[in-house]
Amino acid sequence: MPADSEVAVTDTDLDAWLAEHLLGWTYSAEGGEFPHWHPIGTYDCTMDVPKLSTTGDGMLMVLEAMRSRRWYVVLYVEDDELYQASITAIDGPDDAVPVGADAEAETAPLAVAQAARAALGV
Repeated sequence: MPADSEVAVTDTDLDAWLAEHLLGWTYSAEGGEFPHWHPIGTYDCTMDVPKLSTTGDGMLMVLEAMRSRRWYVVLYVEDDELYQASITAIDGPDDAVPVGADAEAETAPLAVAQAARAALGV
């Protein structure tokens, strides 16, 4: 398992894809504005794509977005190896249906991000 001090390599393309397709963020650089990312319908913005696949805070944003869709994640690591994420959809009070979106990676945020992208059909 990676040490807490290790930093994962940023996957900016994955982060940008999730920001747009899962969180509903948009990238804007029109009309002479400085280029920035922002949630649709707000004035909150950031110059950089949110770091969804490389930070704990980003992972929580992904988890909350999936929870709002009634998708839940099982995240585990076996024998100090890769983190594994599996997504389940809740259809009713007693119905849990595997989405078939699984991923494994060296860090928890990356495993969750990859599974989220797979769950959205990519």
